This record gives sequence, C-alpha cells and structure tokens, in this order.
Amino acid sequence: MKTRLFPLLAILLLLLACQDQPRNSLAEQNKSALEASPLHQYFVRSYPDKPALVWAFHDVNNDGRDDLILIYRLDRERNAMRVILSTGGTYTITNDVPAPISNQTIAFKDIDDKPPMEFIVQGMKGTNMGYAVYRIENSKLVDLFSEGMAGCCG
Repeated sequence: MKTRLFPLLAILLLLLACQDQPRNSLAEQNKSALEASPLHQYFVRSYPDKPALVWAFHDVNNDGRDDLILIYRLDRERNAMRVILSTGGTYTITNDVPAPISNQTIAFKDIDDKPPMEFIVQGMKGTNMGYAVYRIENSKLVDLFSEGMAGCCG
C-alpha cells in the first residue's frame, strides 16, 4: 500500500507545482530574448514607460522578417497592444488597440489562406472574456472580428 501511495503523491505534487506556472510561461522564459530584440528596443525608446506584459514574434506582414506583437500596460486599469514591424533595417510601430487585462494569449492563424497572417488575441478583465482577430494592412493594425473585447479591455 505504501509503495502505491508514494507515486500518487509525487504525481499530485508535480501537478500542483505546474499549476502555479504563469499562462505565458514561454514568454516569461524568453524575457531576455525580448529585451535583446531590436524590435523591442525600438519600442522602449519610443514608449519608455510602457512595460511589456505579453508578446510574440511572428511575420505578420508577409515580408519574411519576424515582427513583434506586444501587449503592454498603459495604467492600472488598461492595457494596449501594438505591432512593431521590421521593415528591412527600420521599424514601424502600428496604431494601438485596447488589450485584455489578464490571461492574455496571442495565437497565429491563417484564416483566409492567403497572406498576411492573421492573429488572435484573447483574455479577460475580471469575469469578462473577449477575443479579436487582427491583421496588418498598410502598416496598420486592423480588427477583423471581435467578441467581448469592450468588456475585457477597459
């Protein structure tokens, strides 16, 4: 009986330990990669008082270079998102859009089977959940479709 109990306790402890990991643990592990990125450094020079919360690198304007999708804190009650585009030696920062306050995720999905790549941002504010599908058009961040974002973004 004791030999069966030990593996069960070990598994339970492992599950409890994993439960405390942040949802964006991959991004947390890659914070040094973010800070070393010229895209992020350009953003910080432009907006030094806006701390990064959640980010992802992906080519979202179909030019073969990774861009930076960045959710950052505006103040205690509001977050925003911008995309920093790598445009061949220079950088362009898109317009900002409201972003979720907590449990933010960024996922990439080619919705219409043609470039550029769309991406989905989802998250919460309190008990309000929302998501939006975005695309870059002419260096502008465009909301293609959203549901519940007004409630989770401010």
